[in-house]
Amino acid sequence: MAIGAVARFRCAPGAEEKVAEMLIRLRGDVRKEPGNLFYDIYRSRADPSSIVVLERYSDREAVRAHAGAAYVQAFGEAVRPLLQGDIEVEILQGADDE
Repeated sequence: MAIGAVARFRCAPGAEEKVAEMLIRLRGDVRKEPGNLFYDIYRSRADPSSIVVLERYSDREAVRAHAGAAYVQAFGEAVRPLLQGDIEVEILQGADDE
Protein backbone atom coordinates (compact mmCIF):
# COMPACT_ATOMS: atom_id res chain seq x y z
CA MET A 1 0.00 0.00 0.00
CA ALA A 2 1.49 3.35 -1.05
CA ILE A 3 1.97 5.99 1.63
CA GLY A 4 1.68 9.72 1.03
CA ALA A 5 3.17 12.54 3.05
CA VAL A 6 2.78 16.30 3.17
CA ALA A 7 5.63 18.28 4.75
CA ARG A 8 5.14 22.00 5.42
CA PHE A 9 8.07 24.33 6.05
CA ARG A 10 7.20 27.76 7.49
CA CYS A 11 10.27 29.82 6.68
CA ALA A 12 11.67 32.59 8.84
CA PRO A 13 11.47 36.02 7.18
CA GLY A 14 14.07 36.25 4.42
CA ALA A 15 14.89 32.53 4.50
CA GLU A 16 12.43 31.39 1.82
CA GLU A 17 14.94 31.18 -1.04
CA LYS A 18 17.57 29.39 1.05
CA VAL A 19 15.05 26.79 2.27
CA ALA A 20 13.80 26.25 -1.30
CA GLU A 21 17.38 25.75 -2.53
CA MET A 22 18.08 23.24 0.24
CA LEU A 23 14.91 21.28 -0.58
CA ILE A 24 15.78 21.23 -4.28
CA ARG A 25 19.23 19.80 -3.46
CA LEU A 26 17.65 17.21 -1.14
CA ARG A 27 15.14 16.21 -3.83
CA GLY A 28 17.89 14.67 -5.97
CA ASP A 29 18.82 12.17 -3.25
CA VAL A 30 15.23 11.46 -2.21
CA ARG A 31 14.11 10.66 -5.74
CA LYS A 32 16.89 8.03 -5.94
CA GLU A 33 15.52 6.16 -2.91
CA PRO A 34 14.21 2.73 -3.97
CA GLY A 35 10.73 3.26 -2.49
CA ASN A 36 10.21 6.89 -3.48
CA LEU A 37 7.44 7.36 -6.04
CA PHE A 38 7.52 11.16 -6.11
CA TYR A 39 8.87 14.14 -4.20
CA ASP A 40 7.60 17.50 -5.42
CA ILE A 41 8.19 20.96 -3.93
CA TYR A 42 5.61 23.77 -4.01
CA ARG A 43 5.37 27.32 -2.72
CA SER A 44 2.11 28.42 -1.15
CA ARG A 45 0.31 31.18 -3.04
CA ALA A 46 -1.62 32.12 0.10
CA ASP A 47 1.43 32.25 2.41
CA PRO A 48 4.76 33.24 0.79
CA SER A 49 6.69 31.98 3.82
CA SER A 50 5.31 28.44 3.39
CA ILE A 51 6.90 25.72 1.26
CA VAL A 52 5.09 22.39 0.92
CA VAL A 53 6.57 19.06 -0.16
CA LEU A 54 4.28 16.33 -1.48
CA GLU A 55 5.78 12.86 -1.18
CA ARG A 56 4.72 9.32 -2.00
CA TYR A 57 6.42 6.08 -1.06
CA SER A 58 5.79 2.46 -2.02
CA ASP A 59 5.22 1.29 1.56
CA ARG A 60 5.89 2.02 5.23
CA GLU A 61 9.38 0.56 5.07
CA ALA A 62 10.27 3.08 2.36
CA VAL A 63 8.98 5.90 4.60
CA ARG A 64 11.09 4.61 7.51
CA ALA A 65 14.17 4.31 5.28
CA HIS A 66 13.63 7.87 4.03
CA ALA A 67 13.21 9.29 7.53
CA GLY A 68 16.32 7.47 8.75
CA ALA A 69 18.59 8.40 5.85
CA ALA A 70 21.69 10.31 6.96
CA TYR A 71 21.15 13.05 4.36
CA VAL A 72 17.56 13.59 5.53
CA GLN A 73 18.74 13.87 9.14
CA ALA A 74 21.49 16.31 8.14
CA PHE A 75 18.98 18.38 6.13
CA GLY A 76 16.66 18.57 9.16
CA GLU A 77 19.43 19.89 11.38
CA ALA A 78 20.60 22.42 8.78
CA VAL A 79 17.14 23.76 7.91
CA ARG A 80 15.76 24.03 11.47
CA PRO A 81 17.32 27.48 12.22
CA LEU A 82 15.74 28.86 9.02
CA LEU A 83 12.19 27.95 10.05
CA GLN A 84 9.46 29.37 12.23
CA GLY A 85 8.62 26.34 14.36
CA ASP A 86 8.92 22.67 13.51
CA ILE A 87 8.52 20.99 10.14
CA GLU A 88 4.89 19.85 9.98
CA VAL A 89 4.58 16.36 8.50
CA GLU A 90 1.31 14.53 7.88
CA ILE A 91 1.39 10.89 6.78
CA LEU A 92 -1.46 9.90 4.45
CA GLN A 93 -3.08 6.66 3.38
CA GLY A 94 -4.96 6.31 0.10
CA ALA A 95 -8.72 6.65 0.55
CA ASP A 96 -9.24 3.36 -1.26
CA ASP A 97 -6.53 1.46 0.66
CA GLU A 98 -7.58 -0.94 3.39
